[in-house]
Amino acid sequence: MERISLMFVRADNDSRNIAIDAAMDEKMDSTVGRAAKDLGFTSGKVGIITLHGVIVPFAGKTVGEIIKAYGTNFRLGTPDMLGN
Repeated sequence: MERISLMFVRADNDSRNIAIDAAMDEKMDSTVGRAAKDLGFTSGKVGIITLHGVIVPFAGKTVGEIIKAYGTNFRLGTPDMLGN
């Protein structure tokens, strides 16, 4: 299966970012979970937005579905960091 690199930036610190390699058919929940752990989040409740501030509803969707709609670059944070 095709793989792609997704970039995640910590919402409260632009200098903290990570590239996560994922399969197109991988569940985005899993990919976001790996990124959250690597960026130091301990809370299970995190979300992602695009770099333009669009909320990305990723639950139950594949990486392929998400990148087709939103691209490959995201801000990751807790709801309060993301303005929710």
